Amino acid sequence: MTDNEILALLKKYPFLITKEYNGNSIYLKKDLLEHNYYTYLDNTGWKDIWKKFLHKIFEIYDTLNDQEKSLVMFYDIKEKWGALRVELAYPLTHMEFNDIIKQVELLSEVTCIKCGKLSRDSKGNPIIWTTRGYMVPLCKKCAKSGLIERGYNKKQITKKLLEMKSIQSEFIITSESRDDYEEVHYKVSDDWIKATKIIKMEWNQLNKK
Repeated sequence: MTDNEILALLKKYPFLITKEYNGNSIYLKKDLLEHNYYTYLDNTGWKDIWKKFLHKIFEIYDTLNDQEKSLVMFYDIKEKWGALRVELAYPLTHMEFNDIIKQVELLSEVTCIKCGKLSRDSKGNPIIWTTRGYMVPLCKKCAKSGLIERGYNKKQITKKLLEMKSIQSEFIITSESRDDYEEVHYKVSDDWIKATKIIKMEWNQLNKK
């Protein structure tokens, strides 16, 4: 994108601009190209899924009225426990924002944070190699490269890669209220993650299972 295109994007989607709690931009206009949420994850493996996530957010944002748009704001974007974590304020009448946030967070768990590769087994299930301690999701090549840099020998690398490897056939997210229980099953499809099954029931039904 050209500089003018990025500035036009920031004007159309002002929630991309880093702001203080009073709503004022932290940076002067001349610094907006360097400091904005659209390019927040550039130079990382999560760059592509981050920008796909933002475009999905744009689609929802475009349907809002002006008052609803004023409520949309990023509070925090970070990596935690080997996954992308996004805190976004939005009008509670549009919970589809929350669905997209869940999806990008789950997708980040199986996307290499260094090169962006999403590895799959013969059945199409995502495979990821995750470091222990400070959790980092990696493809096999990046995981192996990291072990070599740390001085592991060939036998140690083979053993370590087996310990780090996991296959994620599906993700299950549960939520509950005082009266209801919901279970959403997700699978990676193409280059995004989609809900494949949603189970909703009242607590009295759940207790009968």
